[in-house]
Amino acid sequence: MKIATFNIRCHNDKNGHSIEERAPRLFKVLESCSADIIALQEARPVWMSILEERYSKDYYIFNKYRDLNAPESCPILFKKDRFNLLDKGYFWFSKTPWVESFGNDTICNCKRICEWVYLKDKDTKKQFYILNLHFGFGDSYQVESVRLLKQTTDALATDNVVICGDFNMTTDSLGYKEAVKYYTDVNTVTANYKGVTFHNYGNSDGSHIDYFFFKKGGLNPIKYKLLDETFDRKYPSDHYGILVEFN
Repeated sequence: MKIATFNIRCHNDKNGHSIEERAPRLFKVLESCSADIIALQEARPVWMSILEERYSKDYYIFNKYRDLNAPESCPILFKKDRFNLLDKGYFWFSKTPWVESFGNDTICNCKRICEWVYLKDKDTKKQFYILNLHFGFGDSYQVESVRLLKQTTDALATDNVVICGDFNMTTDSLGYKEAVKYYTDVNTVTANYKGVTFHNYGNSDGSHIDYFFFKKGGLNPIKYKLLDETFDRKYPSDHYGILVEFN
């Protein structure tokens, strides 16, 4: 089972990096890796229209905007011919997670959301959760967000849980250290990749802030691949994607 995560960058940027220009590059990268599940971050309505036109035939697309006044989301796409959808939902990283609300983001005055689906593999009959998120900034907010994430996954029906997305935290941050108390970073048990995932269109001031975590249930990660393909020095996004394969 192959799962990809990719922050696709919500804005139009200069020098060949508008959404219209980047979308075909993103499609080439995603389709070359044949992902069964695709988890995206920073999807705005213009992106969702493009994604639905491209993928709605083969993938079920679950999407919830984090803010009705400033729509942006973390949609999850999964193959219709492989999975049955058992349940789906979302929550905000805030003191009131079940209603649209702000958290204590120290940099961006925006609402932060996690979207999830509960799937059953039609072939193996295995059931598992995929959670897709985009964390806010600040040590205390990230630690609080990890603890809310733990409360949520502790209440789920199975330990077969994969969590992915843009966490906006590096491996030396307090939030990451809190996360690895409860979950395993897939990278640490596979590729042990030390480079950047956010690269700001190839600039040198990048950082490693995108991750896959999992609970040690019946899932076993066997491969981690950085989706870092470029096209004549042009990029699909200001982040690299990540592809993880589980058996």
